[in-house]
Amino acid sequence: MFMNKKSILFKNNTIIYSILLIVFVTIIIFFNTYYFVGKFQNITDKLLQEKAVLVEDIIGIMIDDVNNIAEVEAEIIEISEKDDEILDISILQISEDNEKFHRIISIHEKKVDTADEINFLAWRNEEGVAILNQDHGERYWRVVKTIREGEEKVALIELKVSLLNSDKFIDAAIRQIYIVTVIALIILLLLIVNHMRMFQYVLKSNRLEELDEMKDSFIAMASHELKSPLTAIRGYAELLKDSLKQDDKIKESESMKENLRYINNIDISSQRLTALVEDILEVSRIEQGNLTMNITQINLTEIVTKTIEQLTNNAKKKGLKITSELGDKNILAQGDYGRVQQIIINLVSNAIKYTPEGSVRILTKEDKKNIYIIVEDTGMGISADSMKHLFSKFYRIKNEKTDKISGTGLGLWISRELARRMHGDLTVESMEGIGSHFILKLKKEA
Repeated sequence: MFMNKKSILFKNNTIIYSILLIVFVTIIIFFNTYYFVGKFQNITDKLLQEKAVLVEDIIGIMIDDVNNIAEVEAEIIEISEKDDEILDISILQISEDNEKFHRIISIHEKKVDTADEINFLAWRNEEGVAILNQDHGERYWRVVKTIREGEEKVALIELKVSLLNSDKFIDAAIRQIYIVTVIALIILLLLIVNHMRMFQYVLKSNRLEELDEMKDSFIAMASHELKSPLTAIRGYAELLKDSLKQDDKIKESESMKENLRYINNIDISSQRLTALVEDILEVSRIEQGNLTMNITQINLTEIVTKTIEQLTNNAKKKGLKITSELGDKNILAQGDYGRVQQIIINLVSNAIKYTPEGSVRILTKEDKKNIYIIVEDTGMGISADSMKHLFSKFYRIKNEKTDKISGTGLGLWISRELARRMHGDLTVESMEGIGSHFILKLKKEA
């Protein structure tokens, strides 16, 4: 019984390893990408911080007189308009009591007093202060530095640089990572499902191969076992026929004549069954690769002559004439003598069986590399549809003319397989109602 999908998943280590590997690779890809995006975000934040400090330095250099508010404010507005990431630029002066700062210039902030600790920290710190803040979901850098006239601190410059564009880019990148990861995971899951299905097909294929081997072994065994009783049946039938024919009194008895007819039928049936067993054994040997071949140089003229001698009586019974155009010339080819003889006997026997009247002719043709043995008949011919299946196992042409013709439907399949194993081939040319040409191709040289 075949395994179901659940059995395949839990009973086969290859599937489990594949699933674990896919999940592991997906997690590694995700976290590796997420890590580098985070690193990129940190680098971007740092660059924006440096940008904010640089802008403050530039503004600080450009401001010559903090007290000239109108001129300073115009310069600040001009700078902010050139960079959409600048949220605000402010100038703050410390009060006389040193307890608060008064915002004297600002693009967007209200010009009010403030006692923000960051401002006092920046006032005391020569390098200034940079802090990452967030307002209504929007992150920004707040950089505060002192403005000096000579050695004296005269004011603070406060700059706010937005991280909105950077964050949008990072968020888009992260969303793409999620989407790509999900798509990759889906594809990988589809691959593992397909892998499971393929594995199931492999199991089925292996099982079918096992069953096919069992079938071949059974057929071979059964065929061998059938040969012995069939041989005995034919032997006893021959003995009974001989004994009945030799007794003159029995010859005159009507009942014995009837028995003789039955014995003849037994002998004919056993011959047909023996032929079927031999064909099945041959098929089994071919499919199992147990077919032995002794390919040497063989005399085709000799084989054809022996075939005609063997089958002449069969042809005469039907009023047919067998002729050969090989003559006395020795035509040589490469092949197994017994197997080539088997093929030619099968082809000529078929030609006799399927030719109601006329003749059967054997001739040869050749080219530079091959010899072609052609068995021609003037028989029933073969339709185009039947020719498609002619060399299939157990296929026989079925019509009113062939109903009474016996056969296993294996002879042509066996003959073509034998020819191909001798590096040749077997083909057919035919027209229904006119006749057929079966062409056996063999190599001239090995």
